[in-house]
Amino acid sequence: MHLARSAGAQLRAVGPEQDEITAIDAMSVAVTSGSGRIFGELASLDHQLQRRQTVAEVVQFRQALDSVMLHEV
Repeated sequence: MHLARSAGAQLRAVGPEQDEITAIDAMSVAVTSGSGRIFGELASLDHQLQRRQTVAEVVQFRQALDSVMLHEV
């Protein structure tokens, strides 16, 4: 859960480029653990990233998230 929240903080502090690395790590933990709370945080992050859909790292994160769960369009 901490990684997912850190990704959101990184998004606000340094932008989506660094955020993507942490978010992917959090996603790995969520998949392994099945944690609904982490998936919830990732879904929230996905929502925040919608307006940055042209950034390559955002595209990579959203594609990875698509492979493990549905997200809002």
